[in-house]
Amino acid sequence: MNNGRIIGLFVLSAMLTACADRKDAEIGKIPQRGFLSIKPAGNWEEALVTGNGTMGAMVMGHPYHDTLILNHALLYLPLNRPLEPVSQGKHLQHIRKLMLEGRYGEASQYVVDLSYEEGWGGKRWTDPYIPGLDITIGMEEDSVEEYARTVDFQTGEAAVKWKDSRGRFSRSTFVSRRDSMVVTRIKSTGKSLNCVIGVNERHRKTGWAGILGLEDTGISDFQIKVRRNHLTFRTIFKNQWEGQVKGYEGAVFLRNKGGRMVGEEHSIKVKGARELLILARIVPLYDTGDSHLPGLMAALEGETASYIKLLKRHQALHGELFNRSKLNLHQGEQKQLTTEDWLRMESTKPDPCLMELEFDAARYNIISSTGINPPNLQGIWSGTLTPPWSSDFTMNGNVPVAVSSILAANMPELMLPLFDMMERHIPDFEQNAEKLFGCRGIHVPSRMSTHGLNNHFDATWPMTFWTGGAGWFSMFYYDYFMHTGDTVFLRERALPFMEKALLFYEDFLTTGPDGHFLFNPSYSPENNPGNIPHQACINATMDVMIAKQLLRNTIEASELINVNTEKISLWRSMLEKMPPYELNEEGELREWMWPGVEENHSHRHVSHLYALFDLIDPEFKQNPELREGAMRVINEKMKVRRQDEGGVMAFGLVQLAFTAAMLGEAETCYEMLGWLTKNYWRNNMVTTHDPGRIFNLDLSGGYPAVVIKMLVYSEPGLIKLFPALPEDIPSGSINGLLLRGNILLKKMKWDGKTISLQLKPGNDCKMILKLPQKIAEISCRGGNISETGNLDERWVEMQKGQSVQMKILLKEPCYNK
Repeated sequence: MNNGRIIGLFVLSAMLTACADRKDAEIGKIPQRGFLSIKPAGNWEEALVTGNGTMGAMVMGHPYHDTLILNHALLYLPLNRPLEPVSQGKHLQHIRKLMLEGRYGEASQYVVDLSYEEGWGGKRWTDPYIPGLDITIGMEEDSVEEYARTVDFQTGEAAVKWKDSRGRFSRSTFVSRRDSMVVTRIKSTGKSLNCVIGVNERHRKTGWAGILGLEDTGISDFQIKVRRNHLTFRTIFKNQWEGQVKGYEGAVFLRNKGGRMVGEEHSIKVKGARELLILARIVPLYDTGDSHLPGLMAALEGETASYIKLLKRHQALHGELFNRSKLNLHQGEQKQLTTEDWLRMESTKPDPCLMELEFDAARYNIISSTGINPPNLQGIWSGTLTPPWSSDFTMNGNVPVAVSSILAANMPELMLPLFDMMERHIPDFEQNAEKLFGCRGIHVPSRMSTHGLNNHFDATWPMTFWTGGAGWFSMFYYDYFMHTGDTVFLRERALPFMEKALLFYEDFLTTGPDGHFLFNPSYSPENNPGNIPHQACINATMDVMIAKQLLRNTIEASELINVNTEKISLWRSMLEKMPPYELNEEGELREWMWPGVEENHSHRHVSHLYALFDLIDPEFKQNPELREGAMRVINEKMKVRRQDEGGVMAFGLVQLAFTAAMLGEAETCYEMLGWLTKNYWRNNMVTTHDPGRIFNLDLSGGYPAVVIKMLVYSEPGLIKLFPALPEDIPSGSINGLLLRGNILLKKMKWDGKTISLQLKPGNDCKMILKLPQKIAEISCRGGNISETGNLDERWVEMQKGQSVQMKILLKEPCYNK
């Protein structure tokens, strides 16, 4: 970008800010569920986002010189050839010996040395997620009198609207779930449209280029052609690996109402149009000898539906997903503020209206970026060839948080892309287990993008030692069943994956001198003990928690569908040999269950609280000392977090909030929610990794999950209301939650001591309804209630498909004291 253009954008931004107070009802209208911003994007990380889970679009939002960045979920730049995992398994006995002798750094370095001997040539990053191209839109300039950009969460539209001396202008963009295309409409209520539509490469690198090791663009060929009212593009990657994407191509089709179009070298001039429709589609190439362009051009040109019809077809799918769940916390009229106003608010406690907006925005971001795959670090969007951490699938924390609200927010079908991705890589996971550990079963790496081979590690970050990945993702498989009751899925997809994960432990675990299993080597992402400068370890508490949960769930699932009868006794004996959780001298839950290893509370991860992320570990239910030990860890972590109002890495803060909610620590959880509400968003309502920096979708998955966990906890046979409701939220309502046990919470409303609740079970069931206070009165229509013997509980019996409505009066307010 030249200096004159940069200066022009600064002037435009200042001009748009200055005219923000002028009111035009059409331009200044905030979508009912959406937002309005008064500043165009200063860089791609501030762009408006829209997507259908396969393709994404980022709208910069400049009135006269705009850019639409197009993305596709499969566009990862081939950076390093996938390699067979390092032969760690052949040397496992020596590595274990080093670990037992306390030579942790030597053990990590030993694996790195092996990789050099085997020709690896240094640390290898995952393939980075890259943008497809830019669609540029140039329009005749004038003096902007009023400006706004909006996103409507219910339709998926990202819009730019402005008024100048010639009238009102608007551009609206969405990515259709129904028709699999990017759709943009440009229209004017005043003077006819004169504009230039172009296509440009977006081969831009950032400071991460050196870290990732990308010396050039990684692109060998990029072609743009103009064919009548089509712009076509074709990109070929420099590196090409068998079975992976080797490039991509696509088409942009222009349909005008009135006026005429003239093709130029890399653009099309539109003159005198009343309205312009732009349709675009990207297709990955697995064979560069073939071209999809003739078919793409014919498909786009053959689409005759109007913008409104295309939008309605998309909205029928996208809007139905989005509108399943709704949070309402505000009292009185909704505040009509721009996102800039919201982000300038100086409050230590989250505004209820802003919480509602961010609950919606977070869900919108996840819906829009989930389709072929689950969201990567940036969802489905990228504006650079070298995004932070490759914008890959970081499996040791980020992906689990990104998908953490999908089931509870009643969108179970959006979990299927995660399972599809995992199952595509099972051959790689099996190879990891065999090469790294000499084991059967599967091993999921800490990081991956285009393949599932464990190729990313070094001496500082010994990620080949982390064994918990397959077990952690097994939990999501089983959780899908617990939410949906889908026994076909349990039998055909969940249990087979869980069995493979458990088969690994049958081979990997050894017995220590105390008769308990040893996890050696082990890894607590991405932390090292306070008194040891190395991350390699023995008996990371997280690894033990994951293995115990996997054993319990696999036994339970097998008994439910009456399979694996010959294996259950083995699995029960393995569960009995698992090491017990430990507390240190201060009564804190230990992160590493090994002698001489001290805590390191200043680290951003909270992996050893895993047992309280989703389902409460039975050992913690039964042992108040363990719960207190976990709370002491939270308190120590909060001392660090309070120094910087949350600090770096939103997903670690989210997991800390999960744990506080599970323990009923309402005010501590609410304090964290305040930081998450205030500090980790930009004016495009996309979340960030750190306060105000690094485009990242972890919190978009985690924010709704934190709110939901504060309001309801469920497991088969139990619904617990308001486990962590703070005093500052005395009233509100939430609609459309899916609970474990296959129960739809259609609506829950609370106000002080009163609660109204509407449930719809997917099967006949009897469960305990647990309240935060003693019950004064309770009535039930559509089901049967009976006493349990506890004053804050009732048995509730429900029949499949029949709505159950309850009204409850408590002796004290709903909030958790």
